[in-house]
Amino acid sequence: MTPARLRRKPLTKPDASVSELIAALQQVSHSFGSGPAREKLSLLGQLAKAGPPPVRQLIALQGVLDFIRAYPDGSEVRAASEAVVRQLRSWIAA
Repeated sequence: MTPARLRRKPLTKPDASVSELIAALQQVSHSFGSGPAREKLSLLGQLAKAGPPPVRQLIALQGVLDFIRAYPDGSEVRAASEAVVRQLRSWIAA
């Protein structure tokens, strides 16, 4: 059993806004291991399916994606982050 202080609560609720997803991804981006990797995958998956972020959030999203791509927890996290980068490019091009 994991001690209470080490248990992480989910960073977002199921109906989180794009801004909330970006903030949660920023929060977990500098944490590593299987738990944070699962959180990143979940958040990246939600962001890939979400609509475009508010313009003021584009730079924050690009920054956190660059960090995650440079320091991924593994190939799955890298692939998920690259999928969001492709989505981001399509939002900007539209």
